[in-house]
Amino acid sequence: TPNKQVFERSQFTNEVGAAITISPNGCRVLRAFGFDFDGVGGVDIRYLQTNHAVTFEKLFFADFGDAEETCGAKHHAMHRLDLHRELERLALLSGTENGDAGSQKNGGCKSAGSVRILKGVTIIRMDTENGKMELSDGRVFIGDLLIGSDGLHSEVRAQATGKREEPIDTGWQIYRFLLPREKVMEDPVMREMKMENTRMIYEIPDEKAESTVRFVWYECRK
Repeated sequence: TPNKQVFERSQFTNEVGAAITISPNGCRVLRAFGFDFDGVGGVDIRYLQTNHAVTFEKLFFADFGDAEETCGAKHHAMHRLDLHRELERLALLSGTENGDAGSQKNGGCKSAGSVRILKGVTIIRMDTENGKMELSDGRVFIGDLLIGSDGLHSEVRAQATGKREEPIDTGWQIYRFLLPREKVMEDPVMREMKMENTRMIYEIPDEKAESTVRFVWYECRK
């Protein structure tokens, strides 16, 4: 079995973030890994509805109740932290955490069989041709395959292609936040807006605007 190592910049000690929706094709992949959807406590998104934000007129409605039969899995929403914790559990499923000595030796990583997760590390140099990388603490790692999952400002992509692609400004502004369910249910207006197992969209169509103003709302924890 190949030795697999995951290098993570975050310590996950105080992670913040918003909800995430995973479409049926993504849920099929997670299911193949043994992902525990019930244990994570996410929400099955069965309905998609769009209302006018001023008049509350229903503009669109879809029922994805047959997603399991037609797509092979349901559409789920969950908190990002819950998703990360479950993926970590699966990665470490076959083994146990290192003791203090092992954690100090391996920079605070966890090991399970052929999987090691190193948290709180920073990669300062990499050689994508030879699968080589150096961390800020001086450690060097060499492997047969280097997989970069480092997001929009990917250093792995820049090293592999020899150029840095700057993000394209879409002109959109997005604000994300979480509200406790009890706060929603205490408010008479928001309580009436809430719909079970539904991804609600309230939008204000404006022919003069370059983009439509939207408020997207869905539950991410049971």
